[in-house]
Amino acid sequence: MWWKSLQYKESLLEKRIVASWIIMLLLVSCTADRSNLIEEKNVFYIDGEKKELERGLAMDYSNTSGQGPYRIDLTMLTDGFTINEDGELIGEGNGIQFRLYSSLAFQLKPGRYSFNSSGGEFTFDQGSVFYDDFGDRDSVLLIGGTLEITKSSKDLYELSFNCTDVQGREISGYFYKSFYYTLQAGN
Repeated sequence: MWWKSLQYKESLLEKRIVASWIIMLLLVSCTADRSNLIEEKNVFYIDGEKKELERGLAMDYSNTSGQGPYRIDLTMLTDGFTINEDGELIGEGNGIQFRLYSSLAFQLKPGRYSFNSSGGEFTFDQGSVFYDDFGDRDSVLLIGGTLEITKSSKDLYELSFNCTDVQGREISGYFYKSFYYTLQAGN
């Protein structure tokens, strides 16, 4: 009889050890998944080629007439660019730009924006991927796709995008950072 009690205790101990290992593996895998998500922030891909995004520029063309939709251009840039005190881009590198329309003045409303030349709410009617110098850039126009904004304020956006350019390349990315915000003259 005493050996049955001993076998029961050994079985219980084995179950606890196995359960501990399972919990530990789950914790490690969740941590690894989370670190992968963090590493993949602020990037975009051109046909699978990864580009790190370092900064963003939001150029607000919202008018003060009280009639929308309102236009805000978002530009996301690699490390080679800086933004001077006038909101001008200086330097060389890669980037992606969207001309977006929202029903909110001075801020893009969270939601899914689709490529559409109408300039209506929740659309972008122009976008491009550019290389080298911004002012003298070699750019490729976007011809379709979507951009999803999940968090929004005047200068902080969390967004992801999946688009196609005129050369048929797939462009995708994720950005969650503050944008340098400028209100354009005449608005």
